[in-house]
Amino acid sequence: MPTHSPALQALLEPLTTDTWVQCDSCEVWRRVPNYVSERLGDNDQWFCSLNNDPKFSNCEAPQEIDNDEIDILLAAQEARQEAAGVDKFGRQDAKASKNIWHRIHRNIFTHREPKSVTEDDVLICACVPDPETGKGCGPDCINRDVLVECDPAFCPCGDGCQNQKFQKKDYAKLDIQRTGRKGHGLFTKQALKKGQFIIEYIGEVLHEDEYRSRKARYDEEGRRHYYFMTLSSSETIDAAERGNAGRFLNHSCDPNCETQKWMVNGELCIGIYALTDIDAGDELTFDYNFERYGDNPIKCFCGTSRCGGWIGAPKDDEGGKDDDSDDDIDAFDPDLDPDPVMLEADEAAIEKEEEEGRTAKMRERIRARRGSGDDVSRWKPKDVYGNDDDDYDGDGEIARARREKEREEARARKSSGGGGG
Repeated sequence: MPTHSPALQALLEPLTTDTWVQCDSCEVWRRVPNYVSERLGDNDQWFCSLNNDPKFSNCEAPQEIDNDEIDILLAAQEARQEAAGVDKFGRQDAKASKNIWHRIHRNIFTHREPKSVTEDDVLICACVPDPETGKGCGPDCINRDVLVECDPAFCPCGDGCQNQKFQKKDYAKLDIQRTGRKGHGLFTKQALKKGQFIIEYIGEVLHEDEYRSRKARYDEEGRRHYYFMTLSSSETIDAAERGNAGRFLNHSCDPNCETQKWMVNGELCIGIYALTDIDAGDELTFDYNFERYGDNPIKCFCGTSRCGGWIGAPKDDEGGKDDDSDDDIDAFDPDLDPDPVMLEADEAAIEKEEEEGRTAKMRERIRARRGSGDDVSRWKPKDVYGNDDDDYDGDGEIARARREKEREEARARKSSGGGGG
Protein backbone atom coordinates (compact mmCIF):
# COMPACT_ATOMS: atom_id res chain seq x y z
CA MET A 1 0.00 0.00 0.00
CA PRO A 2 1.56 3.33 -1.04
CA THR A 3 2.50 5.82 1.64
CA HIS A 4 0.93 9.23 1.26
CA SER A 5 2.44 12.48 2.40
CA PRO A 6 1.02 13.95 5.62
CA ALA A 7 -0.57 16.79 3.61
CA LEU A 8 -2.39 14.38 1.29
CA GLN A 9 -3.37 12.08 4.14
CA ALA A 10 -4.98 15.01 5.95
CA LEU A 11 -7.12 15.69 2.87
CA LEU A 12 -8.07 12.03 2.42
CA GLU A 13 -9.11 11.36 6.02
CA PRO A 14 -11.66 12.84 6.29
CA LEU A 15 -12.07 13.25 2.54
CA THR A 16 -12.21 16.95 1.66
CA THR A 17 -14.94 18.27 -0.62
CA ASP A 18 -12.76 21.16 -1.83
CA THR A 19 -11.71 21.43 -5.46
CA TRP A 20 -8.68 22.87 -7.28
CA VAL A 21 -8.17 25.89 -9.51
CA GLN A 22 -5.00 26.98 -11.32
CA CYS A 23 -3.55 30.46 -10.95
CA ASP A 24 -3.40 32.21 -14.31
CA SER A 25 -0.17 33.92 -13.30
CA CYS A 26 2.09 31.31 -11.67
CA GLU A 27 0.13 28.25 -12.93
CA VAL A 28 0.22 26.66 -9.48
CA TRP A 29 -2.85 24.68 -8.36
CA ARG A 30 -4.70 25.95 -5.29
CA ARG A 31 -7.32 24.20 -3.16
CA VAL A 32 -10.50 26.25 -2.83
CA PRO A 33 -14.10 25.73 -1.65
CA ASN A 34 -16.44 24.34 -4.31
CA TYR A 35 -18.46 27.54 -4.65
CA VAL A 36 -15.34 29.40 -5.83
CA SER A 37 -14.80 26.96 -8.69
CA GLU A 38 -18.51 26.91 -9.42
CA ARG A 39 -18.59 30.66 -9.96
CA LEU A 40 -15.72 30.68 -12.43
CA GLY A 41 -16.76 30.76 -16.06
CA ASP A 42 -14.72 29.21 -18.84
CA ASN A 43 -13.13 32.56 -19.69
CA ASP A 44 -12.76 33.90 -16.12
CA GLN A 45 -9.27 34.37 -14.72
CA TRP A 46 -8.25 33.38 -11.20
CA PHE A 47 -5.14 34.34 -9.25
CA CYS A 48 -3.53 33.30 -5.99
CA SER A 49 -4.34 36.70 -4.54
CA LEU A 50 -8.05 35.76 -4.68
CA ASN A 51 -7.52 32.77 -2.41
CA ASN A 52 -9.20 33.01 1.01
CA ASP A 53 -6.50 30.83 2.59
CA PRO A 54 -3.72 33.27 3.59
CA LYS A 55 -1.08 30.51 3.50
CA PHE A 56 -1.60 30.09 -0.24
CA SER A 57 -2.77 33.57 -1.30
CA ASN A 58 0.35 34.65 -3.20
CA CYS A 59 2.32 33.19 -6.08
CA GLU A 60 5.43 32.67 -3.96
CA ALA A 61 3.71 30.07 -1.77
CA PRO A 62 4.42 26.44 -2.73
CA GLN A 63 1.69 24.17 -4.02
CA GLU A 64 -0.05 22.39 -1.14
CA ILE A 65 0.41 18.89 -2.64
CA ASP A 66 2.03 17.83 -5.91
CA ASN A 67 0.12 17.10 -9.11
CA ASP A 68 0.24 13.31 -8.70
CA GLU A 69 -1.25 13.63 -5.22
CA ILE A 70 -3.98 15.91 -6.57
CA ASP A 71 -4.86 13.16 -9.05
CA ILE A 72 -5.10 10.66 -6.18
CA LEU A 73 -7.36 13.02 -4.24
CA LEU A 74 -9.61 13.69 -7.22
CA ALA A 75 -9.95 9.97 -7.90
CA ALA A 76 -11.03 9.40 -4.29
CA GLN A 77 -13.58 12.21 -4.55
CA GLU A 78 -14.99 10.85 -7.81
CA ALA A 79 -15.35 7.38 -6.29
CA ARG A 80 -17.29 8.77 -3.35
CA GLN A 81 -19.47 10.92 -5.60
CA GLU A 82 -20.34 7.95 -7.80
CA ALA A 83 -21.22 5.84 -4.77
CA ALA A 84 -23.33 8.60 -3.18
CA GLY A 85 -25.01 9.76 -6.40
CA VAL A 86 -23.83 13.37 -6.04
CA ASP A 87 -22.14 15.80 -8.39
CA LYS A 88 -18.63 17.24 -8.03
CA PHE A 89 -19.95 19.95 -5.71
CA GLY A 90 -21.38 17.41 -3.27
CA ARG A 91 -25.00 18.06 -4.30
CA GLN A 92 -27.48 15.33 -5.07
CA ASP A 93 -27.34 14.44 -8.75
CA ALA A 94 -30.45 15.69 -10.53
CA LYS A 95 -30.82 12.26 -12.12
CA ALA A 96 -30.37 10.35 -8.87
CA SER A 97 -33.27 8.58 -7.23
CA LYS A 98 -33.50 10.94 -4.27
CA ASN A 99 -34.92 14.46 -4.10
CA ILE A 100 -32.89 16.11 -1.36
CA TRP A 101 -33.22 19.72 -0.18
CA HIS A 102 -31.94 21.53 2.90
CA ARG A 103 -34.24 23.58 5.10
CA ILE A 104 -33.02 27.02 6.08
CA HIS A 105 -34.71 29.71 8.15
CA ARG A 106 -33.36 32.87 6.53
CA ASN A 107 -31.95 34.05 3.22
CA ILE A 108 -28.30 33.25 2.51
CA PHE A 109 -26.03 36.07 1.29
CA THR A 110 -22.57 35.09 0.03
CA HIS A 111 -21.95 38.12 -2.20
CA ARG A 112 -22.63 40.92 0.29
CA GLU A 113 -23.46 41.73 3.90
CA PRO A 114 -27.14 41.84 4.86
CA LYS A 115 -28.48 45.37 4.74
CA SER A 116 -29.64 47.32 7.78
CA VAL A 117 -31.23 50.67 8.58
CA THR A 118 -30.03 53.54 10.75
CA GLU A 119 -32.22 55.15 13.37
CA ASP A 120 -32.89 58.06 11.02
CA ASP A 121 -34.21 55.71 8.34
CA VAL A 122 -36.63 53.75 10.54
CA LEU A 123 -40.28 54.37 9.68
CA ILE A 124 -42.10 54.73 12.98
CA CYS A 125 -45.87 54.37 12.86
CA ALA A 126 -48.38 56.32 14.96
CA CYS A 127 -50.34 53.28 16.17
CA VAL A 128 -51.59 53.00 19.75
CA PRO A 129 -52.00 49.58 21.38
CA ASP A 130 -55.52 48.53 22.27
CA PRO A 131 -56.05 49.15 26.02
CA GLU A 132 -57.81 45.80 26.46
CA THR A 133 -55.80 43.43 24.26
CA GLY A 134 -52.49 45.32 24.15
CA LYS A 135 -52.30 44.68 20.40
CA GLY A 136 -51.65 47.32 17.78
CA CYS A 137 -50.43 47.93 14.22
CA GLY A 138 -53.48 46.40 12.62
CA PRO A 139 -54.74 46.99 9.05
CA ASP A 140 -54.61 50.79 9.50
CA CYS A 141 -50.89 50.91 10.36
CA ILE A 142 -49.19 53.37 8.01
CA ASN A 143 -46.19 51.06 7.65
CA ARG A 144 -48.45 48.35 6.25
CA ASP A 145 -49.62 50.76 3.56
CA VAL A 146 -46.08 51.03 2.19
CA LEU A 147 -45.21 47.34 2.77
CA VAL A 148 -42.71 48.01 5.54
CA GLU A 149 -42.56 45.94 8.72
CA CYS A 150 -42.28 47.80 12.01
CA ASP A 151 -38.93 47.82 13.77
CA PRO A 152 -39.39 46.14 17.19
CA ALA A 153 -36.93 48.59 18.76
CA PHE A 154 -39.01 51.62 17.78
CA CYS A 155 -42.63 50.51 17.31
CA PRO A 156 -44.93 52.30 19.82
CA CYS A 157 -46.98 49.09 20.22
CA GLY A 158 -44.01 47.12 21.53
CA ASP A 159 -44.64 43.39 21.88
CA GLY A 160 -48.24 43.95 20.76
CA CYS A 161 -47.19 44.95 17.24
CA GLN A 162 -48.96 42.85 14.61
CA ASN A 163 -46.84 44.13 11.74
CA GLN A 164 -43.81 41.87 12.23
CA LYS A 165 -44.96 38.72 10.43
CA PHE A 166 -41.64 38.13 8.62
CA GLN A 167 -39.50 38.78 11.68
CA LYS A 168 -41.59 36.57 13.95
CA LYS A 169 -41.96 33.91 11.23
CA ASP A 170 -45.70 33.91 11.78
CA TYR A 171 -46.28 31.24 9.14
CA ALA A 172 -49.45 29.28 8.42
CA LYS A 173 -49.60 25.55 9.09
CA LEU A 174 -48.54 23.91 5.82
CA ASP A 175 -48.08 20.47 4.28
CA ILE A 176 -46.23 19.09 1.24
CA GLN A 177 -48.08 16.58 -0.94
CA ARG A 178 -47.71 14.97 -4.35
CA THR A 179 -49.71 16.76 -7.06
CA GLY A 180 -49.59 14.34 -9.97
CA ARG A 181 -47.72 15.54 -13.02
CA LYS A 182 -46.90 18.87 -11.34
CA GLY A 183 -44.60 17.02 -8.95
CA HIS A 184 -45.15 18.12 -5.35
CA GLY A 185 -47.12 21.06 -4.06
CA LEU A 186 -47.78 23.13 -0.95
CA PHE A 187 -51.08 22.71 0.90
CA THR A 188 -52.59 24.55 3.85
CA LYS A 189 -53.60 22.67 6.98
CA GLN A 190 -55.73 25.59 8.16
CA ALA A 191 -58.34 27.92 6.71
CA LEU A 192 -56.82 31.17 5.47
CA LYS A 193 -58.39 34.61 5.17
CA LYS A 194 -57.96 36.89 2.18
CA GLY A 195 -54.79 38.98 2.63
CA GLN A 196 -53.32 36.64 5.26
CA PHE A 197 -49.53 36.21 5.37
CA ILE A 198 -48.67 32.57 4.70
CA ILE A 199 -44.88 32.17 4.49
CA GLU A 200 -41.72 33.96 3.37
CA TYR A 201 -40.03 32.68 0.22
CA ILE A 202 -36.39 32.18 1.17
CA GLY A 203 -33.28 30.65 -0.36
CA GLU A 204 -29.86 31.66 -1.64
CA VAL A 205 -29.77 35.30 -2.76
CA LEU A 206 -27.79 35.44 -6.01
CA HIS A 207 -26.32 38.44 -7.77
CA GLU A 208 -26.67 38.66 -11.54
CA ASP A 209 -23.46 36.83 -12.46
CA GLU A 210 -24.10 33.98 -10.06
CA TYR A 211 -27.73 33.74 -11.23
CA ARG A 212 -26.62 33.30 -14.85
CA SER A 213 -24.08 30.67 -13.82
CA ARG A 214 -26.67 28.83 -11.75
CA LYS A 215 -29.17 28.80 -14.62
CA ALA A 216 -26.55 27.38 -16.97
CA ARG A 217 -25.67 24.62 -14.50
CA TYR A 218 -29.30 23.62 -14.03
CA ASP A 219 -29.72 23.43 -17.80
CA GLU A 220 -26.70 21.14 -18.08
CA GLU A 221 -28.07 18.92 -15.31
CA GLY A 222 -31.40 18.64 -17.10
CA ARG A 223 -33.46 19.74 -14.13
CA ARG A 224 -37.24 19.60 -14.49
CA HIS A 225 -38.12 22.10 -11.75
CA TYR A 226 -36.76 25.58 -11.07
CA TYR A 227 -37.08 27.63 -7.90
CA PHE A 228 -35.92 31.10 -8.95
CA MET A 229 -37.81 34.17 -7.79
CA THR A 230 -36.76 37.72 -8.67
CA LEU A 231 -35.98 39.76 -5.56
CA SER A 232 -34.79 42.99 -7.22
CA SER A 233 -33.33 44.20 -10.50
CA SER A 234 -29.95 42.74 -9.53
CA GLU A 235 -30.76 39.85 -7.20
CA THR A 236 -32.66 36.56 -7.46
CA ILE A 237 -33.63 34.02 -4.81
CA ASP A 238 -32.85 30.39 -5.63
CA ALA A 239 -34.54 27.80 -3.39
CA ALA A 240 -33.62 24.73 -5.47
CA GLU A 241 -31.21 23.23 -2.95
CA ARG A 242 -31.79 25.34 0.15
CA GLY A 243 -35.07 26.95 1.13
CA ASN A 244 -38.22 26.37 3.17
CA ALA A 245 -41.67 24.95 2.44
CA GLY A 246 -42.39 27.92 0.17
CA ARG A 247 -40.24 26.29 -2.54
CA PHE A 248 -43.07 23.80 -3.19
CA LEU A 249 -45.55 26.45 -4.37
CA ASN A 250 -46.81 25.53 -7.83
CA HIS A 251 -47.88 27.82 -10.64
CA SER A 252 -51.53 28.38 -11.53
CA CYS A 253 -53.11 30.53 -14.22
CA ASP A 254 -55.91 31.18 -11.68
CA PRO A 255 -53.99 31.31 -8.38
CA ASN A 256 -55.23 31.69 -4.81
CA CYS A 257 -52.01 33.37 -3.59
CA GLU A 258 -49.74 36.23 -4.60
CA THR A 259 -46.25 37.46 -3.79
CA GLN A 260 -45.59 40.76 -2.05
CA LYS A 261 -42.22 42.41 -1.53
CA TRP A 262 -41.81 43.94 1.92
CA MET A 263 -39.00 45.93 3.48
CA VAL A 264 -37.87 44.20 6.67
CA ASN A 265 -35.09 45.85 8.68
CA GLY A 266 -33.51 47.25 5.52
CA GLU A 267 -33.77 44.05 3.47
CA LEU A 268 -36.29 43.35 0.71
CA CYS A 269 -38.18 40.14 1.45
CA ILE A 270 -40.78 38.15 -0.52
CA GLY A 271 -43.93 37.02 1.25
CA ILE A 272 -46.73 34.74 0.06
CA TYR A 273 -50.22 36.12 0.78
CA ALA A 274 -53.72 34.73 0.27
CA LEU A 275 -55.60 36.32 -2.63
CA THR A 276 -58.92 34.99 -1.39
CA ASP A 277 -60.34 32.92 1.47
CA ILE A 278 -58.79 29.44 1.26
CA ASP A 279 -60.16 26.25 2.81
CA ALA A 280 -58.03 23.90 4.87
CA GLY A 281 -56.61 21.16 2.64
CA ASP A 282 -56.45 23.29 -0.51
CA GLU A 283 -53.29 23.56 -2.58
CA LEU A 284 -51.59 26.97 -2.51
CA THR A 285 -50.59 28.40 -5.90
CA PHE A 286 -49.45 31.66 -7.43
CA ASP A 287 -48.84 32.99 -10.94
CA TYR A 288 -45.16 32.64 -11.83
CA ASN A 289 -45.49 35.36 -14.51
CA PHE A 290 -42.87 33.14 -16.13
CA GLU A 291 -40.71 34.39 -18.94
CA ARG A 292 -39.91 31.35 -21.04
CA TYR A 293 -36.77 29.74 -19.73
CA GLY A 294 -34.17 29.05 -22.42
CA ASP A 295 -35.33 27.51 -25.68
CA ASN A 296 -37.99 25.24 -24.23
CA PRO A 297 -41.32 26.60 -22.96
CA ILE A 298 -42.72 25.11 -19.76
CA LYS A 299 -45.95 23.12 -20.01
CA CYS A 300 -48.65 24.20 -17.55
CA PHE A 301 -50.66 21.54 -15.73
CA CYS A 302 -52.72 23.79 -13.43
CA GLY A 303 -55.98 22.51 -14.98
CA THR A 304 -57.93 25.73 -14.39
CA SER A 305 -60.43 27.20 -16.87
CA ARG A 306 -58.06 30.13 -17.47
CA CYS A 307 -55.02 27.95 -18.25
CA GLY A 308 -53.01 29.21 -21.21
CA GLY A 309 -51.41 25.81 -21.76
CA TRP A 310 -47.90 27.11 -21.13
CA ILE A 311 -46.47 28.98 -18.19
CA GLY A 312 -46.23 32.61 -19.18
CA ALA A 313 -48.75 32.27 -22.02
CA PRO A 314 -51.82 34.56 -22.26
CA LYS A 315 -54.70 33.34 -20.13
CA ASP A 316 -58.08 32.58 -21.71
CA ASP A 317 -61.17 30.46 -21.20
CA GLU A 318 -60.11 27.83 -23.74
CA GLY A 319 -56.50 27.26 -22.72
CA GLY A 320 -54.46 24.14 -23.20
CA LYS A 321 -55.42 22.24 -20.07
CA ASP A 322 -56.56 19.18 -22.02
CA ASP A 323 -53.45 18.99 -24.18
CA ASP A 324 -51.88 15.64 -23.25
CA SER A 325 -49.36 15.48 -26.07
CA ASP A 326 -46.78 12.72 -26.23
CA ASP A 327 -44.08 15.37 -25.73
CA ASP A 328 -45.05 15.51 -22.05
CA ILE A 329 -45.29 11.79 -21.37
CA ASP A 330 -42.38 12.02 -18.91
CA ALA A 331 -44.46 14.34 -16.74
CA PHE A 332 -46.51 11.31 -15.69
CA ASP A 333 -43.53 9.26 -14.52
CA PRO A 334 -43.36 9.31 -10.69
CA ASP A 335 -39.75 8.11 -10.81
CA LEU A 336 -38.78 11.55 -12.13
CA ASP A 337 -40.40 13.22 -9.10
CA PRO A 338 -39.42 11.10 -6.07
CA ASP A 339 -40.66 12.11 -2.64
CA PRO A 340 -38.57 15.02 -1.31
CA VAL A 341 -36.10 14.34 1.48
CA MET A 342 -35.55 17.30 3.78
CA LEU A 343 -32.29 17.78 5.66
CA GLU A 344 -31.72 20.51 8.22
CA ALA A 345 -29.04 22.96 7.09
CA ASP A 346 -26.11 23.71 9.39
CA GLU A 347 -26.31 27.39 10.40
CA ALA A 348 -22.66 27.50 11.46
CA ALA A 349 -21.60 26.13 8.06
CA ILE A 350 -23.81 28.71 6.33
CA GLU A 351 -22.24 31.56 8.28
CA LYS A 352 -18.76 30.32 7.35
CA GLU A 353 -19.78 30.02 3.69
CA GLU A 354 -21.17 33.57 3.74
CA GLU A 355 -18.00 34.99 5.27
CA GLU A 356 -15.76 33.22 2.77
CA GLY A 357 -18.00 34.17 -0.15
CA ARG A 358 -18.04 37.85 0.79
CA THR A 359 -14.26 37.89 1.21
CA ALA A 360 -13.80 36.27 -2.19
CA LYS A 361 -16.22 38.74 -3.77
CA MET A 362 -14.38 41.68 -2.22
CA ARG A 363 -11.07 40.39 -3.55
CA GLU A 364 -12.58 40.12 -7.02
CA ARG A 365 -13.86 43.70 -6.85
CA ILE A 366 -10.58 45.03 -5.51
CA ARG A 367 -8.58 43.30 -8.22
CA ALA A 368 -10.95 44.57 -10.91
CA ARG A 369 -10.64 48.16 -9.68
CA ARG A 370 -7.04 48.27 -8.48
CA GLY A 371 -5.31 45.62 -10.56
CA SER A 372 -4.17 43.76 -7.45
CA GLY A 373 -5.92 42.12 -4.55
CA ASP A 374 -3.01 41.17 -2.33
CA ASP A 375 -3.95 43.31 0.64
CA VAL A 376 -7.65 43.62 1.38
CA SER A 377 -7.08 45.66 4.53
CA ARG A 378 -4.96 48.20 2.66
CA TRP A 379 -6.84 48.52 -0.60
CA LYS A 380 -10.58 49.18 -0.72
CA PRO A 381 -12.66 50.22 -3.72
CA LYS A 382 -13.71 53.87 -3.79
CA ASP A 383 -17.07 55.39 -4.58
CA VAL A 384 -17.60 58.49 -6.75
CA TYR A 385 -16.82 60.68 -3.74
CA GLY A 386 -13.46 59.02 -3.06
CA ASN A 387 -14.77 57.21 0.04
CA ASP A 388 -14.32 53.53 0.77
CA ASP A 389 -17.12 51.80 -1.11
CA ASP A 390 -18.67 48.82 0.64
CA ASP A 391 -22.05 49.74 -0.82
CA TYR A 392 -22.01 46.90 -3.33
CA ASP A 393 -25.69 46.95 -4.23
CA GLY A 394 -26.32 50.69 -4.19
CA ASP A 395 -28.47 50.65 -1.07
CA GLY A 396 -27.30 54.11 -0.01
CA GLU A 397 -25.31 53.19 3.10
CA ILE A 398 -22.37 55.37 2.09
CA ALA A 399 -24.65 58.35 1.45
CA ARG A 400 -26.50 57.85 4.74
CA ALA A 401 -23.27 57.64 6.70
CA ARG A 402 -22.06 60.84 5.05
CA ARG A 403 -25.31 62.64 5.91
CA GLU A 404 -25.09 61.46 9.51
CA LYS A 405 -21.51 62.73 9.77
CA GLU A 406 -22.59 66.10 8.34
CA ARG A 407 -25.43 66.31 10.88
CA GLU A 408 -23.06 65.58 13.76
CA GLU A 409 -20.66 68.26 12.54
CA ALA A 410 -23.53 70.74 12.26
CA ARG A 411 -24.67 69.97 15.81
CA ALA A 412 -21.11 70.37 17.06
CA ARG A 413 -20.81 73.76 15.38
CA LYS A 414 -24.13 74.87 16.82
CA SER A 415 -23.21 73.83 20.37
CA SER A 416 -19.91 75.72 20.11
CA GLY A 417 -21.55 78.87 18.80
CA GLY A 418 -20.35 78.45 15.23
CA GLY A 419 -22.38 78.22 12.03
CA GLY A 420 -23.10 80.13 8.92
CA GLY A 421 -24.35 83.72 8.77
